[in-house]
Amino acid sequence: MVKLAIAGGNIGGSALISLLRGDSNVELVGIYEKKKDAPGIILSKKWNIPIFTDVPSLVSANPEMIINVTGDTDLSNEFRLASKNRIEVIEGAGARLLWDVIEKQKKARIEAFKMMEHQKTIFNIISKIGLTGTVEDFMRQLLEKALEITNTPAGSIYVLEHGKLRPVVSKGLSKAVLEKQFHDIMPNRLIQAIISTKEVISINDTLKADYIINNPVIMRDNIRAFLAIPIIIKDEVLGILFVNDFKTRKFTDVHKASLILLAGFIGVSLDRFALARNVEKLNLKIKTLLESSVIS
Repeated sequence: MVKLAIAGGNIGGSALISLLRGDSNVELVGIYEKKKDAPGIILSKKWNIPIFTDVPSLVSANPEMIINVTGDTDLSNEFRLASKNRIEVIEGAGARLLWDVIEKQKKARIEAFKMMEHQKTIFNIISKIGLTGTVEDFMRQLLEKALEITNTPAGSIYVLEHGKLRPVVSKGLSKAVLEKQFHDIMPNRLIQAIISTKEVISINDTLKADYIINNPVIMRDNIRAFLAIPIIIKDEVLGILFVNDFKTRKFTDVHKASLILLAGFIGVSLDRFALARNVEKLNLKIKTLLESSVIS
């Protein structure tokens, strides 16, 4: 654990306090700031971080490193002189670089936590496969979870049947999506690209994507951004999960990873529902044959 102090309670200093507070690798031993109403002072009081107004007092707190965000290089030299160069003082470009590293690490932890929370929710839904309801009911639950994960207002799930796409469930889009029973797969277009590459397609702005120009669904519902995830079982595309937004936006790696997981479970559930239907048909045939043999 690094014993760290921050010189400067300005906006930059207060942001650093927020980033470093609670970091298991850092112990904030103090903040150097003379202005009592500085943002960093308010945060330090709130979180019980020691506040120092003179150089010797901060040095006596024995920090191993001081991040100087005041922009005053003379102050950095005072810290070095008072500590006899025992304390590492970071300022200027070094402070900005450290800030970037810390911020990226914190964002990565937050994203990892979000991913784990998404996985828990997905596994909870998946545990209910085949218990009650129809395939459409279950697909609707999965679609709603996909929209929640990506914070999108609309989406749909399609399955591939007889070389065409059939819509299973839709939310936030016009009724025309479900009214058309089958959609043709046009060459050199979006659906063909997803099926042939078996890869996720993320579009941040539909007006700038050439191969989806004049797409009737996108034009009709004024979709400006979307994420398309192929539903794959045994290396075969069974369908596509779409999440749509009506404004331009960027989808994160966590969004993509979570929906890939969800699409995998959609494929498994489709497979299980299909198996259940086949078993029902087989049982019906057996029952019919038995009845026929009894009559004869």
